[in-house]
Amino acid sequence: MLRRKITKLLDAWKNNAPKVALLVRGARQVGKTTSIREFGRANYESFIEINFEQSPIARAAFDGNLDARTIILNLSAM
Repeated sequence: MLRRKITKLLDAWKNNAPKVALLVRGARQVGKTTSIREFGRANYESFIEINFEQSPIARAAFDGNLDARTIILNLSAM
């Protein structure tokens, strides 16, 4: 598979001490989703992909309190 510039950025994000949310933006059809999936498989035992376009109800998990525990509980309930 191609080695993309985003791979270095994802590795740097993973190795950064304070964990912060990751938002990946860019042009359409350039490999963002593929890169994130490969990164998740290569670096974590498991990962969850939430597509807000395919599952609009998942957006409700981010209503109200935006601390990580609340978001995870809301997503788990769905």
